[in-house]
Formats: sequence, structure tokens, C-alpha cells
Amino acid sequence: MNQTIRYIFLVLLFTFSLNAQTIYLDEDFSDWDNISSLYTDSENDGINIDFGNLKIQNDDKFIYFYLEVGTEMNFQSNNDLVMYIDADANSATGKSVDGIGAELEYKIGEREGKYYYENNSETIYHPNIGLISLPTVTSNRFEFLINRDTKILDRLLFDNEKFNVLFRDERTDGDKLPNEDGGLEFQFTSAIYSELPYSIDKKDDENIRVLSYNVLFDNLHKSSRKNNFKRIFQALKPDIIGFQEIYDHSAKQTADLIKEFLPDQTWYYSSTNSDNIYVGKYPVINSYPIDGNSAFLLDLEDAGKEMLFISAHPPCCDNEFKRQKEIDHIMSLIRDLKNGTGPFTLQENSPIVIVGDMNLVGYAQQQQTLINGDIQNTGSYGEKFSPDWDDTDLSDVKPFATGFPAAITWYNGNSDFSPGRLDYIVHSNSVLELKNSFTLLTPFIDIDTLSNHGIESSDVILASDHLPTVADFSVKPLTNNHTENDNIPSKYNLFQNHPNPFNPSTTIEYAIPSLDTRQGDSVQINVFDVLGNKIKTLYNGTAKSGKHKIKFDGKNLASGTYFIKMNCGDFRKTVKALLVK
Repeated sequence: MNQTIRYIFLVLLFTFSLNAQTIYLDEDFSDWDNISSLYTDSENDGINIDFGNLKIQNDDKFIYFYLEVGTEMNFQSNNDLVMYIDADANSATGKSVDGIGAELEYKIGEREGKYYYENNSETIYHPNIGLISLPTVTSNRFEFLINRDTKILDRLLFDNEKFNVLFRDERTDGDKLPNEDGGLEFQFTSAIYSELPYSIDKKDDENIRVLSYNVLFDNLHKSSRKNNFKRIFQALKPDIIGFQEIYDHSAKQTADLIKEFLPDQTWYYSSTNSDNIYVGKYPVINSYPIDGNSAFLLDLEDAGKEMLFISAHPPCCDNEFKRQKEIDHIMSLIRDLKNGTGPFTLQENSPIVIVGDMNLVGYAQQQQTLINGDIQNTGSYGEKFSPDWDDTDLSDVKPFATGFPAAITWYNGNSDFSPGRLDYIVHSNSVLELKNSFTLLTPFIDIDTLSNHGIESSDVILASDHLPTVADFSVKPLTNNHTENDNIPSKYNLFQNHPNPFNPSTTIEYAIPSLDTRQGDSVQINVFDVLGNKIKTLYNGTAKSGKHKIKFDGKNLASGTYFIKMNCGDFRKTVKALLVK
């Protein structure tokens, strides 16, 4: 090898060692594909947990782990998984277990551990080692990290160039990794942490900034937290906000407070008698309650579109059944609106955005339903469907925390649960393009960035245990070669009137498909009362292909239920309208 080639080779080798692939915790796992397994455990040698591959990676800030467990389980509860780390790679120190001397014993399912030193021990919890894991829902594999500079009792845990590690399922006859005694040795590399790019400011003023924020039992309205929230909102400047956990204050009171924070904007608001509140720069056309969750039809004005915006807060913790039912109900609403059978009319190709503290800490099925429309309670909520307009899944944003390699949205150092992903922004990728996303975790932002945006390091921690979760979208234009015929409906339809209930008038929309060479179809739209008496003819004539709107004025009618019926050839359909004066 000549000197020039040798020099290039050494430079490339040095560069690779400093820039080895950084792992980002995001439930994706693809960034582990090019990393070799430290150990592959035997199959079918575990009764409960059945270990598979273990991979480990490091940079100058964190140690990353990838672990296959062979069964769907929750990482933070209801398991007997224990991690042992011999931090000084010396079997003569620490707790003796399977041929290593472990300074660190962490019972993952019990969310606590022990630090062993000089024949003593100290109980520790996740903040002591900076433990973070994903996914927060059940899975058969997990990725997690701990801080490389962990100090316990002012003692640096990893003060060696290597460590030994092993995992055990502590149930009787449980599996262990590795099968042999002595643990597995991992040698630290010189890799440097590489931060993911994000922008606290919108990259383009034309983008729509969506913010999901659980403000923890009305903290937004507490005087002791007001300055923290004020700085957060002035830094983020959202366009659409979905709030959760506002129980004791109205949507108007909430909008008035945001107006105080950001006065150079008109703020619209709405709620459906739940803890979910919409505040934003776009008017609300309609709203609809979905159990304890809320759907809002927004007028995007400048974009020339409407948006279905859902703010959700399903039940927490062990309430698996009700959480699945509420997510089923949310998705069934989207299906019905797409099919033209929902409680109001949703224009075809309208952006769909679901945000909120989804409390997804249990079965992974709930997360899957939210994304792919796989409804479980079909007897109550109908069949599964593909929720995006192009009949694909919705897209899950998975924003990363600022200055941190994990897509976490909940952070509470005083809880025995380690940080996780509870808050979601899910959207119709067919009509919305994601431009930027992040969760605001102020303690990990550098001082200059904090100062430039007028925020303080402790702001989000004092404001709530949930992090402000942000996504910036652009509305996709129609693809090339579109003509006016692209907007012609594919079938006859009579849509649900909106608003509904109404007083005194409401809008009715109906659709006529392509008519080939015919000039128009004969259409009749009539209104009947509950006794079947026709009380009004709204339309009787021909209608060309396309979507049409007519008004139903009920100012001279009594409050009550009315039926709007459309006849067009062989097509018949009825919708129910409620007049409330």
C-alpha cells in the first residue's frame, strides 16, 4: 500500500470511528440493521421470554441496546426481565451472577434496581441511569438507552473501556442471555453523538404548525405556570392546537389566554364537553364528540381546503378495553366521513390529523388501529378500512425530543415510569407533507438556542409532564395532469347535513357521478317529519355531474327530527337532521 492510499485509508477509518451510526429510539429499528449482533440466543429455550438477538452501540453520550424477547410484552411492567452490567469488567467486584460481578442490577419490569459497591448497595431508579425505552406499547423487541456518564453516589459507573452485560428472565426456568456464564463483553468505540436536525421556527411561513399538548390538570390556567407557558407558546407560534386535560376552563377562556400570549392573531375555539379543546387560527365549521374525544371540521381558508382535526385523550394505564373501543370509535368516524355517511360532510381529499395524549402504554393493537384502521370492536363500530384517501395507512409522525435521540413525548423524573411516547400526531400523508417535527424538551437545548427563542431550560418540565408535540405540514397540491373531471364524484351520494343539529338553517350536499353523454339526472330532495309527512321540497329538477349544495331553512318549523330524502333514478338515501331552537 503506497503512502497516499494508506493516508486516505487511515483518514476514512478515523472518520468512520468518530461518525459511526448513531442510534435513534423511534420504534423503527432499521438503524440497527447494519450493526452486528453481540449475541444470538438459542430459539425455544425460554418458557416466557425467549431471547433472540442482542445488539449494543455507543457514542460519547449514550449506550444503546437492541433486545429481542421472543414474545409480545410490555417493557416497563408485568415482566421479570433483569439486566446485569459488570461496569468495570471485573468479576471480583459487585454482585456475583452467572460469572460476572455486576455493579448494576436493573429489574426492568419492576422499574428499579441496585447499585453494588464495596460490599454495599444502593437502590436506584430510571433517572439514576437515564434509562429510556421504546416502544411504550407491547412488542417482541425493544430499543433502550442509558447515559454513558452515569454517576451514582458521585461514582462514575462506566470508568473502563469496556463492560460485561447479561440478561435474565428471573421466573423459574426462565431464559438467559447468553446461555454461557461470563456475560458478554462490549468494547466502547470513539463514536460521537450526532443530533437530528429540527427547527423551533417554521421552515416556511406557508406551513401549517400543529401542536398537541396535554397541559396536566389545567396547569395552563394556573398563575404559577403562566410565564412558563407564555414563553413556550411565544417560541412555538402554533397555528392549530389540540389541548388535553383542560377540565375546569372553557374553550373561550383557553383561547383568550392564547390571545394574551400571541395577540397578533385571531384565535377560534371549540370543544365538545370533554377535556379536549381546539384553539387555532382556522374557523370551526362543525364539531362532533367521540366518547371523551373531539372531532373538529376546520376551514383552512388560504389552502382552499377543509381539515378534519381530532383531539383525543383515551383512558390511561390498564384500561385496555375502553382505550381500544375509543380508538375504534375514532377510526369508524373517519371511515364514515370518507364514505359520506358521517355526522357532517367531509370534502374528498381533506387533510386528516389526529393528535392527543393517546395513553398508548398497553397492547400494540391500539396503536395499529390508530394508524391502519384495523377496528377490533366490529360489532359496535363496523369493519376495518384503510384510513387515508389513497386507501393506505395514516402516517405516524414520531417526533424526536429536542437535543435527544428518542421520540419521547412524556418526561417525569419523579415517576417510577421512565420517559415514553404517549402523545401522537397522525395524519393523511396523501394530502399532507411533513416538513418538520419535534417535541420541545427544554433541558436538553443548548443555551444559545434557548436564549434566541426566549425560553428557559426548566419551562416544559414545570409546565406539564407531557412535552409540547409539534409537526409542520404543507398541503400537497393536486398531482400533474389534473383536469376539472378529477373532481367529479364516482358515485351518487347524499351527505349528512351540516351543521347538525342546526338552527335555523343547514347545508345539504349531494353528489352526481359522471353522466357520459347525458345532460343531467332528474333529482328530487324532500324533507319529511317523523310521521312521514312531506313538509318541504328542497330540489326537483335535473343536476349535472359534480357536487351540489342546497340550503334547508327551518325558521318556520318546530324543533324536532326531520328526514331528508334524495331520489335519483334507482338511487335512494335518507339522512336525519335535528332542528333545535
